[in-house]
Amino acid sequence: MPSTPDIVDATALTRSVGWMQDALYAWISPAWLMAFVMIAVGLFTFHSTVGSPPRRWLENFPIAFLGFALGNLIGYQTNSKFPAIGDIHFVEAYVCMTALLAGSNWLNRVAPQSTRRFFGRV
Repeated sequence: MPSTPDIVDATALTRSVGWMQDALYAWISPAWLMAFVMIAVGLFTFHSTVGSPPRRWLENFPIAFLGFALGNLIGYQTNSKFPAIGDIHFVEAYVCMTALLAGSNWLNRVAPQSTRRFFGRV
């Protein structure tokens, strides 16, 4: 039986596979990274469906993040039986994110002057 110093991880020898995981996972959990990717995909899908300009994507990212987090929290607190990916309740998260994005899109169409003042657009 090998002693403890003889047991070596294969990625430590090659330094080609695990360096990115070691760098990212020290600060960001895999669930947060997956949630960020899911938010970006949902935001792109919503704005592609609605047909808004790309500058609105960046303006709506905090709203999408808030909606996704709120929907995930609702799914977690209610112990939802909908499918989940790990700890991410994506059904509730996407529904809540879409509702907040639709509200933001509606508000931008109804009162564009107030949003222009807030975001500083011409």
